[in-house]
Amino acid sequence: MVKRNSQSNSKVRKVTIMKIFSMTLLMLVVLCETGQSARAQASNNCRVCRDQQQACMKNYAGPTCKTEYQMCMKSCGKK
Repeated sequence: MVKRNSQSNSKVRKVTIMKIFSMTLLMLVVLCETGQSARAQASNNCRVCRDQQQACMKNYAGPTCKTEYQMCMKSCGKK
């Protein structure tokens, strides 16, 4: 009777450890994916800055567009 209890407890521990391991692994994957999407979003925001600068250069003088571009790049996280 004691053997069954210890075997049962051992199985419960293994299952609990596997659940904890699985949850931890899942959280790591989610965190990695979130980081990648944030970097991709920042990259897209910075592309918008370049597009805005090109459109600005068609209508305004260079210094005005340069200042606008620098402010845009600062807000998107690159400089």
